[in-house]
Amino acid sequence: MPVPRFNFNFKNPNKVKSSSNSMSDTLNTLIKFNDIELTDEQLDLLAGNTQTEEINTDELIEEPKEEKVEPKVEEQPAEKVDTKAAEEVEKVAEESDSKKFLDADERVESSKYSILNDVMAWAVKEVDNDKYGYTQGEGRWGETGYDCSTLVISAFDQAGFNVKELGASNCSDIKDAFLDTGKFEWIPGEPKIEDLQPGDVLLSIADHVEMYVGNGNNVGAHDDRDGMPGDGDGTEVDVQGYWSPPWDGVLRYKGD
Repeated sequence: MPVPRFNFNFKNPNKVKSSSNSMSDTLNTLIKFNDIELTDEQLDLLAGNTQTEEINTDELIEEPKEEKVEPKVEEQPAEKVDTKAAEEVEKVAEESDSKKFLDADERVESSKYSILNDVMAWAVKEVDNDKYGYTQGEGRWGETGYDCSTLVISAFDQAGFNVKELGASNCSDIKDAFLDTGKFEWIPGEPKIEDLQPGDVLLSIADHVEMYVGNGNNVGAHDDRDGMPGDGDGTEVDVQGYWSPPWDGVLRYKGD
């Protein structure tokens, strides 16, 4: 007996169909041309598989799982840190707000005068510390405070001018001590503010001395406001706008 053929159902290619018509034709041909008599049971047995049988192959085929693709993140090259620049930024951040009076465009730019920048920066930092008030008694050399003379003298001495050793101790002897270094000149008379240079020592020989720091400001020790140690209101020693008591003249650094 011929093997029944299988046809695909193209309306649904996932379903496979066994052709019942092909089986029936085969049986009829056997009976007709061979004069074969079959019992009902035999016919039923032979025809038992002639019904269409559908197989859903969807159940047999496992759908592929979609793999999650993680987006590739490109590693950024490590940023190079300029440690020297970072240290400079940190140093500036720690410095006193009063340092703003020493803006670069107001400082003495020549390397010949760079020492004056150190002098001014030191003085501004000292007066910004409220630990130091105005005093003319014991402790006036920076132990507990300053008076007008000791502040200016100390600022220059810490930069290596040694004017204290040359006899500078108050307003009356500052002029001679500074001139004795050979590094300063005396410009007599009341100065015009537009003629001043950062680092100029403003001197009233009878009673007062301060230092011009640029931007129209002086740094100095002014007065004891409350009779207490330290700078109670922040104005005993500080940076203030330019003023004159008036001045007798200016001591100006001329270089080595």
